Amino acid sequence: KSKAEAVVMQDYIEVESYGKVFPKKGANNRMPYAHQKGAMENLNIINASRQYSTMIVLPTGGGKTYTMSMWLLKNALDQKKKILWIAHRQMLLDQAAESFQKFAYSEVIPHIPFFQYRIISGASCHDRMIDIHNRQSVDYQQGQCWKRHQRIGHLVKRRKGYFPCH
Repeated sequence: KSKAEAVVMQDYIEVESYGKVFPKKGANNRMPYAHQKGAMENLNIINASRQYSTMIVLPTGGGKTYTMSMWLLKNALDQKKKILWIAHRQMLLDQAAESFQKFAYSEVIPHIPFFQYRIISGASCHDRMIDIHNRQSVDYQQGQCWKRHQRIGHLVKRRKGYFPCH
């Protein structure tokens, strides 16, 4: 293998419909761009408010998934809070799950030994609503599943500190 192929293979993550993610040792060598750092700093300010509600707006390719996954790893998962990630496309659910796994370094989440996730959608490669249980730290769900099942609304209301993201 060439050096370039080895780097690509090192960054490739097989995304399953559910699993446990253990933090990687070492440091993340990807540094956020200035606009991503600014968004994370603004999220920190907004998060300190009692009325937490925000939206990240970046152009296509601007790094929304990276920005949010990095911020949520540090500010939600590491503080043992739950995350509900909603997307309108199955591919975006896989992309988010991959991003969380790719950037889960022990320097970012030093207070948890691992986190669990589950991808819920209408795709045969993903799980169903009935598979949700309280042990997951991150639930990635397709918007259609969210609308179809009222159960998830009760799940979010019951869970204190649940961060809905979409």
